[in-house]
Amino acid sequence: MRKQLFIKIAIAVLVVAIAVSSVIIYKKLHTPVADVGGGVTIELVDLEGNKEEKRLDFDEGDTLFDLLCSNYEVTYEETGYGILLLGIDDIQTDFTSTYIAIYINGEYSNLGLSSIILEEGNVYSFREMRV
Repeated sequence: MRKQLFIKIAIAVLVVAIAVSSVIIYKKLHTPVADVGGGVTIELVDLEGNKEEKRLDFDEGDTLFDLLCSNYEVTYEETGYGILLLGIDDIQTDFTSTYIAIYINGEYSNLGLSSIILEEGNVYSFREMRV
């Protein structure tokens, strides 16, 4: 009886380990990264319209999320849909009354932070918005 219980527990642990490993590998293989290095402009715009702008260089393989984390104080939460951006430096949201919208070259991005590929010369704007 104990042997059967042990085997069931071992199989359950193995199945969970395989599932977790699969998710990690999938995310690693499907994270969009820059094909070449370059430079971009990052804009932070708060509710009052105050704008902070920085020109940042990136390397091949960098993601927009990497670039933000290495140059700003970033608050985020990992969800099943990707990264939920909650704050960048002084712009902090609660995601119920305000959120951070992403614009690329002035156009609203339908992509989330973890799906955006860095491209030379682009302007990535992070604008605090009311819900």
